[in-house]
Amino acid sequence: MKLFLVFFILLFLLAPVFAAVPLVTDTVYTVAPKRSEIDAGLGTTNTHTVLTNAVGLVFRHGILPHFDLAVAVPYTISAPAGLNDIYLHAKYHFWQRDDHDGLAARLDFKFNNGNQYQGLGSGDNDCRLLFIPKQFY
Repeated sequence: MKLFLVFFILLFLLAPVFAAVPLVTDTVYTVAPKRSEIDAGLGTTNTHTVLTNAVGLVFRHGILPHFDLAVAVPYTISAPAGLNDIYLHAKYHFWQRDDHDGLAARLDFKFNNGNQYQGLGSGDNDCRLLFIPKQFY
């Protein structure tokens, strides 16, 4: 009877689970001064009518011990292909208690160089402030 109850709960009462890559992933750590990093990635979006493939390139450079700047350049490789809105990131790692706890803030500015009519960006300048916590238990 217990096995049947567990089977019933698992089969009929639990909602389907979906997983996706987070929209923003970043750590509290910054690039060391006078050092650089380059990240590249490929993303695919399927909206049941359109399949979109995009390549992202991020260049980071350490300016001060806890401060770095980054430029993110996304490019859509499927139709319509083209350059999306470019981002400028400024990140400051301002608190670190030990190896397990820390906090950083990142200011993002999005340029309006993408073409909103072709689906290659919003066509607006945007700015946002993002707080990035780190804590292990």
